[in-house]
Amino acid sequence: MIREKIVAYKITPAKIYYKCPHCWTNPTGTKTYDTNLFKNGLRCLGRKPTIHHHGNETKHGQNFSTSRSSHCPYQDTEIEICITDETIRE
Repeated sequence: MIREKIVAYKITPAKIYYKCPHCWTNPTGTKTYDTNLFKNGLRCLGRKPTIHHHGNETKHGQNFSTSRSSHCPYQDTEIEICITDETIRE
């Protein structure tokens, strides 16, 4: 099975956060969309990538990869979350 690789946005001792490449959230955080475009094709500047999260069983912030099921309502495949030097540590 081919898994989509996604670099984690942020990691804490309890959670791993990533910006979803498949869904966007409105500025108030109350609704998600499967596109960042309006029906007329123009880009909606207020929509930001939705940030999904998973638990961090490792409890550390070192670089590693983990396979998970996606929390995205618009994608139902497994993903590989990669914690890299780009990932914010808290």
